[in-house]
Amino acid sequence: MTTGVGPDGQDMPPPPLLTPNDLAAPNAGPTTSARDIDLPRHPAVPKSEQDVAPETAPTLQARVADGVRLDTLQVYNWGTYHSKVYTLGLQGGNGLLTGDVGSGKSTLVDAMTALLAPANRIVFNAAAGADRDERSLTSYALGQYGKIEDESTSSSRAQYLRTRAGTLSAIVATFASLTGLISGGLVLTFNDRTSAPQRMYLVADRSVDIETGLLGHADIKGVKASLRASGIELFDSFERYQGALCRKLGLSPAGLALFATTVSMKQVGNLTDFVRSHMLDAPDIGRVIDTMLSHYGDLTRAHDLVVDVRKQLEVLDEVERYSRRYDDSGARISATEHAARAVPAHVDRLRATLLQSAISEAEGNLPALASQIDRIGQDIALDREREVALNVALNEADGGKVETARLGLVEARKQVEQVATSHAKVLEWAAAAEVRPPAGPEEFPAFRGALDRARQRTTEEQAAQDDAFFAARTVVNEIAGQLKATEDELRDAGTRDSNIPTDAVRLRDLMCTELGLPAGVLPYAGELLSVAADHKADWEPAAERLLRPLALSLLVPDQHYRAVAAWVDSHHLRSRLVYQAVRGRLEPVIARGDSMAAKIEIKTGTVVSDWLAAEVARRFRHVCVDDATALATHETAVTRAGQIKGGSRHEKDDRHKLDDRSRYVLGWDNRARRAALAQQVEQLREQVTDAVAEWDIVKKAGVALKDRTDAVTLLWQTCTDPASVDLAGAHERVKQSKQHYDTLVNDPTIAKVMAELTLVLARLREADDRRTELTRRSGQVTGRMEECRRQLGKIDVVDVELESTPAELFAAALAEAGDEPEQVEDCGHWQNAILAGLERVRALATQNRARAGQYLVAEQQKFAAGWPQLCEEIDTRSTEVRNELLELQRRLKTDDLPRFEADFRTHLEKQAINEIAAFHRGLVNESKKIAGRLETINAALARTNFGADTYIVLEAKPTTSPQILDFRADLRSITEGAVDDDEESLYSEARFLRVRDLLDRFVGRPDSVVADRGWATRVTDVRQWFTFAASERTREDDTQVEYYTDSDGKSGGQKEKLAYTILAASLAYQYGLADGRADAFRFVMIDEAFTKGSDEAGRFGMDLFTRLGLQMLVITPLQKIWTIEPYVSAVGFAHAVGRRSEMITMTVEEYRARRAAHAYGPPALPAAVDEGGDIAASPSSDARPDRDRAVDVVLTPRVQQPFSDAGLPQPPA
Repeated sequence: MTTGVGPDGQDMPPPPLLTPNDLAAPNAGPTTSARDIDLPRHPAVPKSEQDVAPETAPTLQARVADGVRLDTLQVYNWGTYHSKVYTLGLQGGNGLLTGDVGSGKSTLVDAMTALLAPANRIVFNAAAGADRDERSLTSYALGQYGKIEDESTSSSRAQYLRTRAGTLSAIVATFASLTGLISGGLVLTFNDRTSAPQRMYLVADRSVDIETGLLGHADIKGVKASLRASGIELFDSFERYQGALCRKLGLSPAGLALFATTVSMKQVGNLTDFVRSHMLDAPDIGRVIDTMLSHYGDLTRAHDLVVDVRKQLEVLDEVERYSRRYDDSGARISATEHAARAVPAHVDRLRATLLQSAISEAEGNLPALASQIDRIGQDIALDREREVALNVALNEADGGKVETARLGLVEARKQVEQVATSHAKVLEWAAAAEVRPPAGPEEFPAFRGALDRARQRTTEEQAAQDDAFFAARTVVNEIAGQLKATEDELRDAGTRDSNIPTDAVRLRDLMCTELGLPAGVLPYAGELLSVAADHKADWEPAAERLLRPLALSLLVPDQHYRAVAAWVDSHHLRSRLVYQAVRGRLEPVIARGDSMAAKIEIKTGTVVSDWLAAEVARRFRHVCVDDATALATHETAVTRAGQIKGGSRHEKDDRHKLDDRSRYVLGWDNRARRAALAQQVEQLREQVTDAVAEWDIVKKAGVALKDRTDAVTLLWQTCTDPASVDLAGAHERVKQSKQHYDTLVNDPTIAKVMAELTLVLARLREADDRRTELTRRSGQVTGRMEECRRQLGKIDVVDVELESTPAELFAAALAEAGDEPEQVEDCGHWQNAILAGLERVRALATQNRARAGQYLVAEQQKFAAGWPQLCEEIDTRSTEVRNELLELQRRLKTDDLPRFEADFRTHLEKQAINEIAAFHRGLVNESKKIAGRLETINAALARTNFGADTYIVLEAKPTTSPQILDFRADLRSITEGAVDDDEESLYSEARFLRVRDLLDRFVGRPDSVVADRGWATRVTDVRQWFTFAASERTREDDTQVEYYTDSDGKSGGQKEKLAYTILAASLAYQYGLADGRADAFRFVMIDEAFTKGSDEAGRFGMDLFTRLGLQMLVITPLQKIWTIEPYVSAVGFAHAVGRRSEMITMTVEEYRARRAAHAYGPPALPAAVDEGGDIAASPSSDARPDRDRAVDVVLTPRVQQPFSDAGLPQPPA
């Protein structure tokens, strides 16, 4: 077989077929990439070699015996392949499935896909870009062939070749290997009209024929029984079926997935995603994670116990802190009290010392005082003897008269002072009493007579003054009362519209409130009456006077009469009330046009309006006349001036002004009345001011009168002796007494004796004063001494010993109180100062203890709230339970916490960190395996030319994904030091938190379960740790020619070449070809291949797959048949016949022979199909060979026969 003509004109042999041994990595020691392998250099293939001769097929057919290959594919009632079994036979060789658009090629592809992929992941007709829902197992089982419009629903409705009832669809693929045959199949049936088809899968170690093995049974149960009887395995689930089939085919699930990908693959797309998905196995780390998570609960519980105990201790430590403060403050209070009890003894000791000192001092002072008193007594005795002698001498010299004269002078001077004082008062009171004072005793009788007359006059004036005072006060009160009432009336009038007085309204409101009635139910007549607008100017004042009695009458409807009457009778109203019972309707009365009733408006809309209108017309028929001259001509009349005539009775009430609008009571607009009231308020305020001023004048006059009356009374009572006002006579008596005394004392003998007597008396007075003072002092000293002895006798000095703290407090209090007193009297104050200082210390300590107690109770209750089960029998509101909590604290610190921490470290060491370390090592090992796998794949790629003299190398680079980098960094931070002995750093809280954060994400945090699940999938898939690219290198010097991360930007042929190169390497890896397995799976199926690429790219792919020893089924339109034909040994043609599809297989030799027979001129076409089942081709309208023309054939339903030569596509000219 040749592939073209070489430079020398000789045929060149085809490229050598790669064997499994060729795929094995060369034994050249450890390698990391294809560039390290000593690759053979292949000569460039000339362009002429792209035209492969048809004779290559037999050679290829002879070399396809190794591996597991597709032998036949059978379909029955699948899609538009209807009511008979169709078989695509490849017999282990490469095959070509072709046909026109819509002929049923993809239907057969989807049949193979349905066998090897789960139904929920299949996208039927994926090569044509179909949506997932465009085709389904149901549409294939029922044979959907089109859609028509459903007029009833205005939508499309599918058309099927088959119905659900009794329909059985089947697909069976048989694979051949060196050891035998393997069959896998799918049977579809329906249970009802609406459900999806029921699936039954089968696996057999032999060929299974649909015609003989599946058809001809009554129902699916019969099919199952027959198959089981023949030793065929049956499965209801795809997963179990896939496992059994993969084991027999020697294919992994990843390889099966790659097989499904190749069906519609035309380009690689993102190379990294392709390599991850199809060339590398996903690591099985689920069980490792499950193991870690199974122990995670124990770890978190152990940690939670530690954290819980630590939290308890945090609170209990605060309990301890405030308990210590509480106890310290209590101890300070106790120490202060002890120190205070020592103060009296200390002060008593000082007091005793001071008392003893005072007694000693008094005992020393008393003798001196007694001696001084005796000496002064002797001096006084001598002066007394001299005084007696001088008095005797003075009496002998007529000196007794001198003393009498002296006493007389003293008395005269006293009388002058008394008369002067009395005379000044008389002058003052006489001025106040408006009476002339007496100039001397001779005027005294007249003065007394004037006083008597003044007394009578003031009495009369006081009576008049009292009357004036009370009159002025009454005027002020009356006007003030009127002002207040008017102000209240004005204020109340502003809250309503009627003119009824406030007192009447309040009485009505109280009645309605107590009776539970609205105020509007009991109106006053005045609230419903008003003078018509055109009569107000002339007749409103007269109407107000005439209608006032009715206006102030309460109108009581009959249904409320009893209640109102009872209420009025049971209450003291303190005012006058007139109410009118309104019973039924009065007969209407027509009022005269000149009557007062005709000038009155009635407010309508109330239950009493009609009654009131009739009542007004009946009672107020008074003719309105201008003046009294017309009264005589009318029975009832009223003048403008308000004089009212009723028969012979006439009345005019002028107690109030006729035009005083403040008294108006008619109408439902009180603006005029409010204006009048406001004017009255201003007038009354002025009147009040004037009345108060007048009252002040009266009060001042009363004060003056009272002062005059009081003066008259005082003069009348005190000035009764004429001598009491004789000031001149008193001065004359002093003058005479002084002359008499001077005459006596000017006698020489008497003067000498009196002078000496005066000196003696002076000495006696001085000595007596000194003796009195000394005697007093001696008594004081004696009393003081006795008192000190008494106090000292009461003192019992006791020694008090204080401990260190009370002693310190005691010393501080002594220092604060100041120096010790020097007097016994000051000891009490000093003691109080000491006690006050200690009390301040005790008060502060008490305050601190109370505050500490509050905080202590708060912390105790905080502990009880957090851990109620530990405080069920403890009243944490009391400070008395603190010792129980402190005992709990001690147990937690010395027993529970160390035990829980040890347990936590055990879980963290033996489970979490060690398991995470093992998990980390496993991921690292898996990541290292990727390099080995790339070496194996690159070894296969190195033996395959990509360009004329280039090959492809796959390269892996660490990813830059932040999630993965952070995840790996977290693993390192957790497991660093896992083999060291530094437990303190290894099993720290921070490391646990990192462990928890990591495992929480594996579990899935409550608020981000989906995100965490995606994160876990990404970061634990070591394939995601790398990005991949393809480097095209020259074989000569390994220089990089092109670098591919995907196929974007490349031409259609380049994309396909890269796709087939990467795909070939992926298949070699996933199928096990790279491991040198002779029984490796070889089959690959490519749908719609080579539709966009060049013929060169197509031949490149076919040549590459052939070198790898893969069996290919290529599905392509007729236009590309010439590129694929040289590489296949069988050709399948699909063709649409009406609504159905037909398919027939022939060997490539048969195809070529029939094509050669009709290479020139029109083909010979039989007229019809003979009885033997030969296929007759339809006449062609175009005898010219045309490779783009579709094959138009009719197949017999009995047996498969080769196509006739007619209608086969012809080679290009």
